[in-house]
Amino acid sequence: MLGDFFKKNDGLIALYIRESEIGADTIRHLSLALGSCNESLKSIFFNGCHGELNGHMYQPINDDITADIIEACTQPHLKIIELSLIQMNVGRNSCAAVAPLLHKSLQYLDIRTNNVDDVGVDRLIHDMNGSNLRELNISNNRSITVKKLATMLKMPGIKLENLVMSIDNIGVDEGALIIANALAGNCTLKNLHIGNVWSITAEGWTPFSKLLCDTSSVNKTYLSNHTLADLSPHTSYSNIPNHIQSLLDLNKNENKGQIATRKILKHHSHFNVQPFFEWEFKVLPLLINWFANAATITTEYEERIKKMKLSVVYEFIKEFPMLYIEPMTRKEVAEYTLLEEQLQGSEMQEARRLEVQQCKARAMRRLDVTSR
Repeated sequence: MLGDFFKKNDGLIALYIRESEIGADTIRHLSLALGSCNESLKSIFFNGCHGELNGHMYQPINDDITADIIEACTQPHLKIIELSLIQMNVGRNSCAAVAPLLHKSLQYLDIRTNNVDDVGVDRLIHDMNGSNLRELNISNNRSITVKKLATMLKMPGIKLENLVMSIDNIGVDEGALIIANALAGNCTLKNLHIGNVWSITAEGWTPFSKLLCDTSSVNKTYLSNHTLADLSPHTSYSNIPNHIQSLLDLNKNENKGQIATRKILKHHSHFNVQPFFEWEFKVLPLLINWFANAATITTEYEERIKKMKLSVVYEFIKEFPMLYIEPMTRKEVAEYTLLEEQLQGSEMQEARRLEVQQCKARAMRRLDVTSR
């Protein structure tokens, strides 16, 4: 009945189907309808649909029927960006059926409140690797373990920016630890909704604190997570400790280099330069330049930056005194020689010339000691 509507509607961008009777005939007609839609259709949403009416009772929809619905969305000419399948008994077959969409155009997938288990997640992980998917809601699927979700977060080819999940089916603090550790190498996820944030204790928040800013060394702080900016985008922040919320807010800055610099300046008053000694003085100009850039980012740590810069220079000179003294002394001798030539022949400047000669002689003696 709606065939012409789908076929001739160039402005149709989204299709919502809620609380509807889904059966074999409906899927067939839906496939034909989607097949006649224009490329303008970008979003398809199914929510709480049930099976066909059998007598006075609706038969529950099953995973095979949902997989058929997904396949109806994979028409070659369609470029679906958003797909939502809420309370649709999504299972392993449906997760496998999503593959063509993931490798095509899908950026948003909502499969909350279904029957997805670890095997289904494995199928998603396989297809998400290298895909364009940026947002995933996989909450309220009770058979998914936190460890499996952690595996997904560790995959370098998965570029999720927003993830809604749940850690209700494992100890909340234990789940928080697993997720925080999984995010250690993740540099794409910006927003993470982990469910019961109000149930996480101080023990559970500790790994997130280390994830966002590991203060054990300057290098560890630099390598901390500077991307995660929200841990509970759909609930109150009231239970998130202030220092963690502050780090999350800092991570909202798009310039990740500035974020790392601010964290280093805030948590470190001393810059351990020993790991750089193997490059001798070659790396010193780079470090000085880092301090110069840091000073342009913020004036909050002006005095600390000055002290750290002086400390770095001192540490290098202390470690390589000969490498520093000899070139500086040769430069000093050259300057005295030039000044001596300029004063030559001037009776009025004779006293000054003798003073310069004495300074030059002292520098040359120092250079001689250095060379020996």
